[in-house]
Amino acid sequence: MNLLPPEGTQERLAFEHRFWAKVRKDTTSSCWEWRGSLKGSGQGYGAFSYRGRMVRAHRIALALRLGRDLLTKEHALHSCDNTRCCNPAHLYPGDHAQNMRDTTTRQRRIGLKGSSNPRAKLKEADVLTIRAADQTLTQLATQFGVDPSLISLIRLRKVWKHVA
Repeated sequence: MNLLPPEGTQERLAFEHRFWAKVRKDTTSSCWEWRGSLKGSGQGYGAFSYRGRMVRAHRIALALRLGRDLLTKEHALHSCDNTRCCNPAHLYPGDHAQNMRDTTTRQRRIGLKGSSNPRAKLKEADVLTIRAADQTLTQLATQFGVDPSLISLIRLRKVWKHVA
């Protein structure tokens, strides 16, 4: 699907006007913040509706800068690491592998291990207790309020590996 209406048309002018109206071109920061809807798993990527489809706003901003639609496998990468930024000067095309390298290099996806993860039901001390206990998986699962399969994975050191 095309991200952009044909250039030089009234549809394109209306599209660009509607798109840029949702972007705050901040004079105190070089990032241009998306002020519309957000898409993604809490990442805060801007989402723009076009022809009944939600498209990430930074992809549209990059396509407008390049003057062409992005290829299906082409990603819009941020040099600023701000997921809401739509400043075309902060965006560049790349592929999935490059996006993952950038993510690792810039340490954007550092997983929250153990009890520092807000979804964790256990603490590091609980894991040590589970590993040392003689109780059954079911007994421990009931005691700690988790599934017996988690107890098994902890004992096998497939999860909570960082706890010695």
